[in-house]
Amino acid sequence: MDDELRRRLKAADPARDDVPADSWIEDLVEATMNDVQERVPRRRTWVLAGVAAVAAVMIGAAASVLLLDDAPRVQPLRELALDLPAPDPMMMCMEFSVDGLRPMETAFAATAVDVIGDEVLLDVDRWYRGADQADRVRLHASSEAVLLEGGITFAEGERYLVTATDGTVNGCGFSGQWTSAMAHAFDEAY
Repeated sequence: MDDELRRRLKAADPARDDVPADSWIEDLVEATMNDVQERVPRRRTWVLAGVAAVAAVMIGAAASVLLLDDAPRVQPLRELALDLPAPDPMMMCMEFSVDGLRPMETAFAATAVDVIGDEVLLDVDRWYRGADQADRVRLHASSEAVLLEGGITFAEGERYLVTATDGTVNGCGFSGQWTSAMAHAFDEAY
């Protein structure tokens, strides 16, 4: 019975006339391994090309955001430095007038925001004349007494009208604490 069954199974086997698997299986494994090794560099090339394309798109997007950004940029405060005149008991003053204001190189209205030692920091409210058009003006005194001729002392929070010539603040009433009469004279002069 076993022989009869074997003979039938052999007759039903579709691969009965083929070469045994031992002879071709090693060739198939070797061919598969060689084929994978040949394809790997091609895949790596495509991956590198894809990464390069993504990087180029990201750089382009970043550049367009930087170049086309309409958001206002915060500008740093521009500052002008002026000196306060040294106290001089022998100094003579001319009488204050609108005509006396007109030749002044620099003229502005400002509020004192910081008075420390020999320096005063002013936030400019309005420029009447001056090429710098700074946002702030730093006044430097030659001594700890931060005052103008005539006994005008700078105090934080107070408003001032200031003129200057050759980098030095003018005293003798041409600079001082803000008053409506002085502001009117500045308006008329400039």
